[in-house]
Amino acid sequence: MRYFIIETLGDDQDPGLAFIDTPPEDLGLHEYCIARGERIGERYPADSRIYLQKKSPGIKLSSLLGNTRSYLVVNTEMKNVILEHCAQRDIEMLSFTLYNHKKRVHSTDYWIVNPIGYVDCVNKAASDIRYLSSDPTKVVAVRKFVLDPKVLEDAPDLFRVPEDREKYFVSERIAKAWQEHNFSNVFLVEVPQREVD
Repeated sequence: MRYFIIETLGDDQDPGLAFIDTPPEDLGLHEYCIARGERIGERYPADSRIYLQKKSPGIKLSSLLGNTRSYLVVNTEMKNVILEHCAQRDIEMLSFTLYNHKKRVHSTDYWIVNPIGYVDCVNKAASDIRYLSSDPTKVVAVRKFVLDPKVLEDAPDLFRVPEDREKYFVSERIAKAWQEHNFSNVFLVEVPQREVD
């Protein structure tokens, strides 16, 4: 089974696309939960709002909304495809209202997808991982991921990894389903695999 990283920036070369630069209002310090796969639960506002900013003037909507927050933001149809493949997976689906630059409702059709937890499937020896010099257990950055196919045998179709919890990995099954639905602004990068020696 092949696996891919989702590029949450989307097409950052198309200035016409709606692009998110800010978190939902009233989240405060709890924003990190969404980007890192921790449960936010009742701390998430029932009437959550995200406003498009002037520095990103695009308004064209797409299946996946690009953003700088390390969120996986998808429309309802794309969310439903994820749920079809991840029925047994612990995932928060957080709805919000998107407001345009004039502070008017632009869409109520989007969700922040928050897969809870992670799968420890990175082949650390084969990957290019930078660690903190003062603490070799702390990851600073990952330049290249290589996944262990043995661990992936039991992996869900959407997950995070502990080395970089702001990245989202999807299976070939979901990737094909998204392609069949012709979802827009979706960019996937295949991740190589190699068994741990």
